Amino acid sequence: RQYVATPAGWREKQVGIGEDGALMFGLGAPLPLPPACANAQDEPGQVRDVAPGLAPLVDVIAARFEHHIGRALFIDYGDITGAPGDSLQALHRHNKCHPLDHVGEADLTAHVDFNALVTHAHQSGLKTHGPISQRAFLQGLGIEPRAQALIVANPHCANDVHSAVERLIGTEHMGALFNVVCMDSTRNDGRGPPLGI
Repeated sequence: RQYVATPAGWREKQVGIGEDGALMFGLGAPLPLPPACANAQDEPGQVRDVAPGLAPLVDVIAARFEHHIGRALFIDYGDITGAPGDSLQALHRHNKCHPLDHVGEADLTAHVDFNALVTHAHQSGLKTHGPISQRAFLQGLGIEPRAQALIVANPHCANDVHSAVERLIGTEHMGALFNVVCMDSTRNDGRGPPLGI
């Protein structure tokens, strides 16, 4: 869900049908109270993304960890600073498009709010590690020495391996866009921190 700050108050972004019959974005009636994600410094036009399914997902993990020792690893793209903004995106056949184009054919995505994820995990009694960048996580797991060993064993694959590693950890690619959080049960079983974080 998305909320937009307006001079009349916060409004939910909604989908409607324009006069030409095409889908379009619009705004609902002003909300009686600002959404929980709102900040007093938000200016009109500011967009805040909210994932209503995030808290129930963390609650399920926390309930499971009450009876079983475990870890849950989240790797996705999103912001670790909690910065607001419209992160709704659409991809159709590997190309960006407007979220209301190619309905039913395009993949819709939005950034994970890692701050909200960690906050709710703590409220649910879970320990967390991270968030850290995917680059730091994979480097902590030893991606570069592993890639070098793969190249030594398969020299004909060197270019492919270099390209794949750059895509995964490059700061212009997934290395900076994707982040990692690990949730941990609070029961002490002698395990150390998770590898890579």
